[in-house]
Amino acid sequence: MRKLVVAAIFFSVAFAGFFLVARSAPDPEKIKSRCLILEDLAAQLRLSQEQYATMKKEVSRAQAELARNDFPAAEKILDQTIAVYQSRVAGVRRTSGGIPILPPDHTPVQTEDSFSVPEPVSVTGYRDDLMEPLISKDGRFLLFNNSNSPETDTHIHIARRQGPLSFAYLGKLPGALSQSKDYAPAMTASGRMFFTSLRLRPRLLDTLLVGDFKNGRLSGATRVPGTISSHLPLWLNMDCEVSADGSILIISRARFSPGGHVPRESDLIVAELAEGRYRISSGSRKIMAEVNSSALEYAPCLSSDGLELFFTRAGEAMVKGRSQGNRLAILRCRRGSVDAPFEAPRRIASITGFVEGPTLSADGRELFFHKRDEEKFRIYRCLRR
Repeated sequence: MRKLVVAAIFFSVAFAGFFLVARSAPDPEKIKSRCLILEDLAAQLRLSQEQYATMKKEVSRAQAELARNDFPAAEKILDQTIAVYQSRVAGVRRTSGGIPILPPDHTPVQTEDSFSVPEPVSVTGYRDDLMEPLISKDGRFLLFNNSNSPETDTHIHIARRQGPLSFAYLGKLPGALSQSKDYAPAMTASGRMFFTSLRLRPRLLDTLLVGDFKNGRLSGATRVPGTISSHLPLWLNMDCEVSADGSILIISRARFSPGGHVPRESDLIVAELAEGRYRISSGSRKIMAEVNSSALEYAPCLSSDGLELFFTRAGEAMVKGRSQGNRLAILRCRRGSVDAPFEAPRRIASITGFVEGPTLSADGRELFFHKRDEEKFRIYRCLRR
């Protein structure tokens, strides 16, 4: 233990000098975010002092490029180093076949009987798949996307509420359309709408966009400001949730295989808003320590008070492209305050089958999600008991 502490101090001192040089870069936050990733990887692998020294050599190479004002070369060295150590983390977490190491029924979790038996939601005038639901904070609108399969044109759609389980289809969401895939909306209480889009790739690595939602329309859609995107190939932000006040983003960061559309790994990470820009929180690992596992965690949903987190966990069967057994689940976890880590999650017992994408009403009473019924996806709703 003492050896690890000494190594950590050694590593922090090395980075302190590096950051001083990096301040001259066009975007010093990009350099700093890479260094924070390396520091986190070192902590996950519990590197010895000698192993830290090996990593430091690569950091020193990048520092030399920075000193010559060759910022692309410095970023490339850091990205290559990150890729090496991320593969080591993956090796620890995975079998040789590249499938998550999963005990029966993912990581063993308790169940809870906190929500009623789900009932299907009807959207009059719409016949396609219904996925990734979002109920607006005022309860008036249901947003969702059609199938996100690779061969499908995926768009965000909108419906107006008519009754507890009935909505009237209004069409594709104005202001959100593009020639690429757009899906998985999330929204603040004031109407700032975040969603996933591939419209900026491959020119930019950003996959999360934000705009203003009002009266059934979206305006001003642009990339989320800040440093939240991965700079590594095959890694992207798959979807996100935003807190009611917009101060927190919870992002599912996923790694894909070349040409693949199902993630090989995915965890939830926390980003914070400061001076109009989001950046990955230094406390993200601690906050999500009980949430992330060797399975896939994605599609997060926060309660309005920020004390409950709902999310989807998918295990080996889904990674292999099947839905056999109880390998997908919607989980719920709590915490005592908005600064505290989330407690161990529990599976909502009444929600079973091929289920994903929870979204909670502003009052916390209604929980919506999508489920595959035979060959179609539908939206369901259950009520808090």
